[in-house]
Amino acid sequence: MNKFFTLVTCIFSALFAFNSFASHIVGGEVSYDTVGVDGNGDMVYNLRFELFRDCDAAASFPGDGAGAAFHFTIFDAANNVVLNEEIPFTNSTELPLVYDDPCVEPPDDVCIESAVYETTVALPIIPGDYLIAYQVGYWSGDYVNFIDPAQIGMTITSTIPGTNSVGNVANNSPRFQDYPQIVFCLDNELTIPNDMIEEDGDSLAFKLCDPFMAPNGQLNPDPELAPPYDPIPWETGFSANFPFENGSPTTIDAVTGDFSVTPSMLGKFVARICVEEWRDGVLINTHSRTFGYNIVECESEPAFEINVLGGGDIIEGCGGVSFIIERNDTIGDLPLIVESSGDAVMGFNYTDLPDTVFIPEGVSNDTIEVNTIYQSEEEGELTGTVYVLYLNPCTGNLDTASTTFNIQDYIEMELIIEDSINVCAEDGDIHTLTPSVFTGGVGPYYYQWNSYASTYPNNDTIYVDASILEDNYNEFSLIIYDQCGYEVESGSIGIYEQCRLVVPNIITPNGDGSNDLFKIRNSEDYDRLELQIFNRWGNLVYEDTDYKDDWNGINKNGIPLTEGVYFYTVIPSGDKYEYREDENPLLMHGFVHIVR
Repeated sequence: MNKFFTLVTCIFSALFAFNSFASHIVGGEVSYDTVGVDGNGDMVYNLRFELFRDCDAAASFPGDGAGAAFHFTIFDAANNVVLNEEIPFTNSTELPLVYDDPCVEPPDDVCIESAVYETTVALPIIPGDYLIAYQVGYWSGDYVNFIDPAQIGMTITSTIPGTNSVGNVANNSPRFQDYPQIVFCLDNELTIPNDMIEEDGDSLAFKLCDPFMAPNGQLNPDPELAPPYDPIPWETGFSANFPFENGSPTTIDAVTGDFSVTPSMLGKFVARICVEEWRDGVLINTHSRTFGYNIVECESEPAFEINVLGGGDIIEGCGGVSFIIERNDTIGDLPLIVESSGDAVMGFNYTDLPDTVFIPEGVSNDTIEVNTIYQSEEEGELTGTVYVLYLNPCTGNLDTASTTFNIQDYIEMELIIEDSINVCAEDGDIHTLTPSVFTGGVGPYYYQWNSYASTYPNNDTIYVDASILEDNYNEFSLIIYDQCGYEVESGSIGIYEQCRLVVPNIITPNGDGSNDLFKIRNSEDYDRLELQIFNRWGNLVYEDTDYKDDWNGINKNGIPLTEGVYFYTVIPSGDKYEYREDENPLLMHGFVHIVR
């Protein structure tokens, strides 16, 4: 009974371990850094393993949950196991889907996760090399470039050189700076850099090489199995140098590591990029990354385009318009050529445009300003077109984006307003002052009323209260500004606070200080008054051409006139006075009775 239970438990554990990381391998790599020598004289290293898997796989990363733990093995030059350890799982990260080509749009349903396992080990310093190994199975069954992927595992390795290779100088393995390219687009050439971090200044040489499979088809051997390791069995037409099929041009620059692929077949393909580390002419390590690439259908229509936004109607001499040059991606610097055409002439109807515009990498737009120039001659509507020419990286053609604008004639402002107005404070006059004619310009307008009498609002109409005016002449003016910065002036507007004259009909020049003088009310509203006094026979007995309210009943020789009735005429003079229709004419006359 106990043996049966033990057998079932072992079978169940083996199956559970199989499911823990089976059928969803996407790739992996291992690198290390040297920390230094510890107190025992051993060299201390930080090891870093990175595994990749499909996001939608049923099984999890090693150590994530109740499945098999992540473990690795270090062998010496004689393939003896020096170290066999586990590393706990910490977390995983979804790889960014980046495709550095503005002309295609890959699908967004490809998802790869990465998990990093790190630990520190101490190893004796020996003449021979150490080999770090990790093995896992299996690949999913839909990889098309090698045989029986669902029955084959993966081996990733890295070499720690001994003193025979590097002397007593420690080594740090090179490592890839960026995540692997997740997808390639069918029939689309893409070159991706393989930027490396190399801290020792060693020479690096890049090449494509055979991915290693796990020995004997074992899933998760513990410890890992010792080398040598066999390459995966390639399907016909595939190899390390042509992992995407012979019809798919594939190259890697041995010096820069630039990896160029033009895939011609859909599916999943395993490839291994090897980075040889050379020091003083000696190969001391081969770092590598094994990865399963997805070849997918991508949106083949060029996604790169330029738009020019703006345009419409503008008024000559009235500012201009801004055109926004907008691109739909910000990859790379973008030089643009600017041209124009139309019956609106650059340099005459509008200011010169730049010949070129340069939009730097990371910037999505720029602006062109078209500023009109005022011409006094009426030309009618003029049309202009701005063209932006750019080399389309997707087609190789010189493409054009454009927009059109129309220049309208500026109509000069015309202002007509009454220029002489008569009001009377005694009568409670409030005069409405507004232009009788105003045309042209571009609104909205600003109305500046100028007057010492009061401050008036920005309005086309104001109300002038006679009670706040100075006697006689008050100067007003109006300036109207439009949105183009032009103005029109009214000139002086005379508003006269002039009430009709009120002349007394009796004076008593007896020296008692009451009614001794012939005082005319509202005389101060006029520049000058002329007074004439006649006796009953029509003889002129007194005259003053600049009367100041000072006649006391004397004749022109200064002799007091006898009591009686006399006749007067008063002629006011000034720049403005308009009687109302129901009032006396300008010449005022009547009688005055002298009583002594």
